[in-house]
Amino acid sequence: MNEERFIQQEVLDAIASGRVKMRSKWYFALQTVLAITGGVIVGIFLVYIGGLILFLLLRSGAIYAPGLGFSGWYIFLRSLPWLLILLSLVFLLVLVILINHFSFSYQRPLLYSLLGILFIVVVASLVFAFVPASGAFLDYNNPPFLGGYYASYGAGELTDVHRGEIVALADNGFILAGVSGETSTVLFGQSMATDTVLGLQDGDLVVVFGDRDQDGFIQAAAIDRVGHQL
Repeated sequence: MNEERFIQQEVLDAIASGRVKMRSKWYFALQTVLAITGGVIVGIFLVYIGGLILFLLLRSGAIYAPGLGFSGWYIFLRSLPWLLILLSLVFLLVLVILINHFSFSYQRPLLYSLLGILFIVVVASLVFAFVPASGAFLDYNNPPFLGGYYASYGAGELTDVHRGEIVALADNGFILAGVSGETSTVLFGQSMATDTVLGLQDGDLVVVFGDRDQDGFIQAAAIDRVGHQL
């Protein structure tokens, strides 16, 4: 009891001396509103960037590369949009800082808040990336804020990953219509499995892994069917 009175007296003395200033409840209310508004805006941007990362990997076909084994993982890691990943980490840190200003998070370790936010963002980003309306928006429009990066992603970088639709099948290869409308001639590589080659049909949506030679032909090392068009 004496200790509580001592603390109360210390607080009163600090207020009287001007070392502590009284704040109106409107000050704290405004602070809370700004924090919530900032958190919502940052959260929306975070989901948008996360969805864009997934959409770019789907659009390029790089997300299917790990199925090739070690070499596929190398292609996948090299194809990641690292600038967007770093930007998303910055937004994630800002969101965690904003949320930790609220009393309900005081008793929880920072790691719990980080993991909880990360889980929600990943789920929301997956929904955003796979919803057809989002795909149409990203594919046919100039995405806000990151349109330049979206337009240049994969240009000159993903030279060994090609996604598209088979429009004309031949004995030794096929014509591939890419997601951007360009057409390429794909030649079957000698190391390709026979059942993969025989199972291909006109209209199949595929990802071709292989380098483009000097004549403009893609020498396919592996071909993977994909389930949907972007």
